[in-house]
Amino acid sequence: MKKVLSALLAAGLVYNFAAAAVSAAAPYESLTYLYAGNTAIYTNNIDRTGGSLTVVCPDYYELDDSGGLKLTRPVDPLFLANMRARGIKVTPFLSNHWDRGKARAALAHREALSGALAAQVREHNLDGLDIDLENITEADKANFNDFIRLLRAKLPADKILTVCVAANPYGWTTGWQGAYDYRALAGYVDHIFIMTYDESYPAGPAGPVASYAFIEKSIQYALKYAPPAKIMIGVPFYGRYWQAGASTGGLALTVSDIERLLSIYSSSVWYDVTARCARATLTLSARDVSEGLWGGKKLDAGIYDIWYEDDRSYATRMHLCHRYGLAGVGSWALGQEPERVWKGYRLWLGGVPFTDLAGHWGEEAMAELYELDILSGVGNAKCAPDDPVTRAEVCVLMCKLLGIQPSDPAAAPPEIRNHWAAPYLWSAAKAGLMSGDGGGVYRPGDPVTRAELAAFCANGLYLPNTIDYNQSFFPDVAPPMWFNNAVVTMRVFSVMSGMPDGTFLPHGGATRAQAASVIYKMLGAERKDFTPPSRSRGPAPREPILEPR
Repeated sequence: MKKVLSALLAAGLVYNFAAAAVSAAAPYESLTYLYAGNTAIYTNNIDRTGGSLTVVCPDYYELDDSGGLKLTRPVDPLFLANMRARGIKVTPFLSNHWDRGKARAALAHREALSGALAAQVREHNLDGLDIDLENITEADKANFNDFIRLLRAKLPADKILTVCVAANPYGWTTGWQGAYDYRALAGYVDHIFIMTYDESYPAGPAGPVASYAFIEKSIQYALKYAPPAKIMIGVPFYGRYWQAGASTGGLALTVSDIERLLSIYSSSVWYDVTARCARATLTLSARDVSEGLWGGKKLDAGIYDIWYEDDRSYATRMHLCHRYGLAGVGSWALGQEPERVWKGYRLWLGGVPFTDLAGHWGEEAMAELYELDILSGVGNAKCAPDDPVTRAEVCVLMCKLLGIQPSDPAAAPPEIRNHWAAPYLWSAAKAGLMSGDGGGVYRPGDPVTRAELAAFCANGLYLPNTIDYNQSFFPDVAPPMWFNNAVVTMRVFSVMSGMPDGTFLPHGGATRAQAASVIYKMLGAERKDFTPPSRSRGPAPREPILEPR
């Protein structure tokens, strides 16, 4: 099984850091919505982001009952000047607040509404507009397309026009999702903002605000009709909760409120590996007070099932922007998130998946392996590059690299069977990738040594029988040491090298970054095929016998 790095790069499966190094100033749009506040609150919240934003969308415009333009609050020229001084564009959003009647009235009078909006842009020298008309249906699609066409024609050419659309992971053509013609809209607007949240909703079944699969499928659908440079995805700064015994649930809480409640009251928090989001159980007694929540909300005594986002889930979702080459990411709504989020925001958006990886010497290898779904983090959007790596962790990396699938470890020795990585450990042991010390002693939790790391890798490489194992590369490695052949192999294939003093240090430990660097180099080496042969493939080919001449 030959997998060459250059081929992966050509296929677009690996991000080329050499061609486009990731930095804090990644070339992505970073948009957020400003809702239910005022200039002082908005400015304060923007300052908390540490320069992570490129566009803000204040709630200046909505619709009146007849579908005409209504100002939620006067446009603040001081706010506009303040944002321009920070290099941030201001594109206020127009909302119907889910009122279908107002939206249809507006579309029926789209000539007047588009003119009024364009006049606002000129009067206040806005940077553009964001159109967010929701809860319309396929019956409104033609009128909505025409409204966006008219608005684009009336706006100055240098003004940004963004349109919000429903996420459509299943390609629905009716209902709310059917209202948005991605292909036609892409011809008029600068950005299509996909509201990749609310997979779960009020009065619906318990579940994530938006699972990873929901978001990725929504992106894949959009890319059928619009170029990636025009697509933005949304991340929620809120979660949803369901109270045990209640007839309905799914109401929202801000992530800030959720984390505060979980830190004060009885709770259990974990990461849902299927939805790839945070989840918690919160228990409130009759004496617990849950006041001070966003919007004056209160929670009664009871047990709550809460689904929300944390640093880890934000990192995975924003990494999809990088993976698919999208225009950027937007958030609803600023001020609902813990300030901590902004410490990693630009890194995640720029393709650096972990907050402790930026600037580290192992950044390239670890980010590449994450991109290929070979490397995982350690939780909370961290990858702990300088922590010792265990034999089990190396085993999982190698299995994913070689395509060795996890298997039921019921028949494995207890040392393997009871370990977190048991399905991979047992598959690796059966495939001959990982061996123990005899008597079923595999020591999966022990730190791996450099000699063991070399042996792991050598077991996964296709090795022609032409290597001279008597070569002397390092003074501390020589026959008949058990690791000699593996170390020589790693040196010949340029997968592992020695220490600065010329030694190999076979009994020394390795870090997670060092292990990732070695696995990364193996992308360019010819590796064994561990895929079980099917009946149609016939018998596995035998190792050729090379005769010298």
